[in-house]
Amino acid sequence: MINIRSKLLLLLKGGSAAIHPLNIDDFRFAHERVCASVSSESKNMTELHQWNELYGEGGSRRKKSLSYFM
Repeated sequence: MINIRSKLLLLLKGGSAAIHPLNIDDFRFAHERVCASVSSESKNMTELHQWNELYGEGGSRRKKSLSYFM
C-alpha cells in the first residue's frame, strides 16, 4: 500500500497516481501505526479525567432514571 505523501510527490513530479476515497480500512491501517502524542499518566490527562468524572457523561451529569415511571 503506497501512502498519500508518496502519491502526492509522484503527482508533483508529473507522474500519475490514483488517490482513492477514504474508507474504513484506511483508518484501521493508520490506527495501527499512530501512537498517542500525550502520555496517559501526564498531569493534563489526569486533570482531564477528573474533569470528565465531574462534568462528563460518567460524572455528576449522568442521567438518573426516574423510579416513579417504572
